[in-house]
Amino acid sequence: LVDDALAGLVQALHPTPAVCGTPRGAAMDLIGRLEPSPRGLYAGYWGAWRWYGRTELMVNIRCLRIQKELAVLHVGGGITAESDPDSEWEETEQKARTWQVPISSLTIR
Repeated sequence: LVDDALAGLVQALHPTPAVCGTPRGAAMDLIGRLEPSPRGLYAGYWGAWRWYGRTELMVNIRCLRIQKELAVLHVGGGITAESDPDSEWEETEQKARTWQVPISSLTIR
């Protein structure tokens, strides 16, 4: 019963407004039209499910996927009605830039 309740809660909250927008249905439709590829693990939940009687879940707002010789970095920012879009975009680009040197130094075999 506890696992079912937790699963229902996660399903009800996903995707969160911070990574999707509101109203959820319209925002998801827009994301589907504008984003060139599926999000995969980006914006999903990760964490410990009932580990030692506790569940701790986080929303994954930055992630790196390495597949063969390709590294794909996902970053994002939270937008609200009060946000300055240019400032949010610059912050998102800055977050991505912090990964550039470590990623460029990878040797993928």
